[in-house]
Amino acid sequence: MKNFRTFDLAVEFYRQCLGLKLQAGLRDQLTRASQSIALNLCEGRAKPTLADQKRFFYISLGSARECRAILIL
Repeated sequence: MKNFRTFDLAVEFYRQCLGLKLQAGLRDQLTRASQSIALNLCEGRAKPTLADQKRFFYISLGSARECRAILIL
């Protein structure tokens, strides 16, 4: 995605998560949550109104916080 640094960072984070050694359940959850960050950023960027964009960006933030909790566990 052109000129969307946050999306690029989310994709890089997802790729790094794939290489982590975690318990199977946590690994699966981390994979899905890290995918969700990038997917929701991309979907939000395509929304026509700022309110819709913010909604998806906040969903991405929630997924990022979920990833943080998984990594702490």
